[in-house]
Amino acid sequence: MTADELFASLPERFRSERAGDLRATYVFELEGEGGGSWTVRVADGSLSVEESASEADVTVRAKADDWMAIVEGRMDPQLAYLTKRLRVTGNLQLALRLREVVL
Repeated sequence: MTADELFASLPERFRSERAGDLRATYVFELEGEGGGSWTVRVADGSLSVEESASEADVTVRAKADDWMAIVEGRMDPQLAYLTKRLRVTGNLQLALRLREVVL
């Protein structure tokens, strides 16, 4: 799976029953081959994805290969964060909530 395919699949993978009152904007900036910028918005029980970056509650930065390894379970996200292969700025509680509603 590529990063493009992953972000395109998020609306289908979204679990609105787990989202509750979650309202947040996430920006993913992935560097290197297969990278790009995506904005993921969660509000009113739905999720949308755009290919661009905008203002966000949470910004996630990583190399595209590292991000896909995290998503596919080949890299531990905590270890990636501690070794700065995964950088997260903004509201960390909101960052953790996204994983609950799309995985």
